[in-house]
Amino acid sequence: MKLYHSHVFEMAEKAADLAEEVINFFNKDLPEDKKRPGGYLAIIDVFTEEIVMILMVGELPSDQEKRKKYLDYSIKKGTQLLKYIGQGHHTSFESSHAGFPQGAVYASEYIFSFSGQESEVDEAISYTLASRFPNYQDPDKAKKGIANLKKTIEHVTGNLLCLIADRDIRPVHYDPFP
Repeated sequence: MKLYHSHVFEMAEKAADLAEEVINFFNKDLPEDKKRPGGYLAIIDVFTEEIVMILMVGELPSDQEKRKKYLDYSIKKGTQLLKYIGQGHHTSFESSHAGFPQGAVYASEYIFSFSGQESEVDEAISYTLASRFPNYQDPDKAKKGIANLKKTIEHVTGNLLCLIADRDIRPVHYDPFP
């Protein structure tokens, strides 16, 4: 088992806060009965293939079956993406043809995987977190990821990029080589 440095926990806390902002952004104009005010965020270490942590973000439904489904999917999406990283995939959108839902993004040494919203919004949340993480993989892949997300969530993106443009989830004293 790998011992994680405190920067990972600080990053996760900031990631959860930012994820909640994105959830609120996507839910703000929905009718009350369609709102989903939370979900689960799984952070997976790409090298050890271990789940670093799972965070509850926002408010979850009282229905225990839905909660379990969101939790299971947050893990499944990330672990499925692990299988395709060797093929150059950085988002579960790229692998959606393989039959698993969108919602996971590979960034540097971690996969951010979210479940609790519509599949496209889950992916947008994960992409938002990954793009704010230091050393996001290949800038061309990042651009492709943005293009793919725009295709799938065009109808709800609005000013999302403005919302996140100045946000950074790096810890204040982040050292990529601790």
